[in-house]
Order: sequence, then structure tokens, then C-alpha cells
Amino acid sequence: MAALASSAVTVLKATNLVALGAPRLTTKRLTIVLTGQGGGTNTIGATALGFTSFVDCSNAITSDDGFIFPASVSYDGATIRLIDVSNATDATRDVPSDIPSSSSLTVRITVTGYTA
Repeated sequence: MAALASSAVTVLKATNLVALGAPRLTTKRLTIVLTGQGGGTNTIGATALGFTSFVDCSNAITSDDGFIFPASVSYDGATIRLIDVSNATDATRDVPSDIPSSSSLTVRITVTGYTA
């Protein structure tokens, strides 16, 4: 397992908001193939998704609509953190975790952040 590679990301739609003298704010609807990413070590980083930093994201939903991963942008805006509640205990229910790496998992997510 490792950080998410940009080759695992497909952009479905993208919208840019450009304000004079301000950085470009972009929203992208993405398909991502995860192979164990989501937690602290195996990250979903801004550069892999084509951003310089994140502002917001939706939850991630699997391609079969069978599971929703709660998602959040990290405090510094550099990564997206996922929670796999199916494997959580009371002590770890709110702790970012890598999705199981036994097989690849395709998810859709909407992400907003700054692009160059």
C-alpha cells in the first residue's frame, strides 16, 4: 500500500471559479480506484487529485452503491481522510483508516479545492 497515484483518478466533471486577484477554486466529480488508501499513512493527497490544497469534499460511495465512506479534508487541507465504519469499534469509529487493501475499490467523490 502507498499514497494514491494520480493514475488511479478519473475526472468526470470539473468547474472553476476564478475571481480577479484570487486563486482558482475548483470543484471536481471524481472516480477513484482505492487500493488501501484513506488513513494517515496511505494518503489521498491533493496533488494526486490535481489540487494544491483541499477545501471540502463529499462522502465517498462505492461503484455498486453498497457502501458509503464518511470523508473529510484534513486540518491542513493536504489530504482527504476516510473512515471505514464497517471495521470500527467504539474506540475507533471516528479515526481515519485505510480501506481494506484485499482488492481494489472504486468510489465516487466530489472535491473542492485550489488549483494552480
